[in-house]
Amino acid sequence: INAHIKKYGWIEMLNYIGNILNFDRLLTMIGSVKDKKAQKVRKKKVSEDFQFILDIAAFIGYSRQSGAEYSSIFSYKLNGYLNNTANKLNISFREMLYLTPDEIIYFLKEDKNPKPTIEKRQNGDWLIYGDKNEQVKVSDNDTVIQDLKEKMVPKAQKNSTVINGQIGNKGLIKGRVSIIMATDDFHKFKDGDILVTTMTTPDFIILMQKSKAIVTDIGGLLSHASIVSRELDKPCIIGTKFATQILKDGDLIEVDANNGIVKILKRNEE
Repeated sequence: INAHIKKYGWIEMLNYIGNILNFDRLLTMIGSVKDKKAQKVRKKKVSEDFQFILDIAAFIGYSRQSGAEYSSIFSYKLNGYLNNTANKLNISFREMLYLTPDEIIYFLKEDKNPKPTIEKRQNGDWLIYGDKNEQVKVSDNDTVIQDLKEKMVPKAQKNSTVINGQIGNKGLIKGRVSIIMATDDFHKFKDGDILVTTMTTPDFIILMQKSKAIVTDIGGLLSHASIVSRELDKPCIIGTKFATQILKDGDLIEVDANNGIVKILKRNEE
């Protein structure tokens, strides 16, 4: 078991976020696995041309997933180094994620306090992007941010009662909505809520385990939400684009993950 933990310590990490796998967490994961009877699979003969397409699709799927896994392994390997860097800056690891690499180097070299910069970003709108020279840039200019939102963020019809998406894992369930955009919102999530978010990351797993179903704005069949929902066997609809814009906390909805449809049954009037 310890060898497994050491080898797969990265399994719940993505983009530097998430916890390193430990013994207690592994036991929890093992305990949540349902005892399913093995299903008999009938093998069908297909044409050589179609088999070629299947082989290519399998290779593409493997390549995409391998990229995500190597990224998680990289996050895992850097975890200790990055936590030590945060300690030198006298901030938490989470707070350090509000800084660009150049800013981290600057604050370390100049021995300056990064807290004011971090607090400003925690309390206001800001965006991070790569320029033409692939340099990381940050802007807190309201005009620039609003302009980019207008150009890049899809607009939803606020009076929509039906939202379409892609099936992450099949199932049909009704429940109350809980919009969770970041870890700061975790406290409001209740057991049995339907998790609605932009996308999930490893630190969302605790909420995914408590949820009846999962609905995300973005993601594909190999996204974190899809993979974990299949492991937990919970209904999941991904790639809705507008779920976090249209739905509100407390709305009663039906998640029809057999057809990729979210229906609003009753609006929360509070």
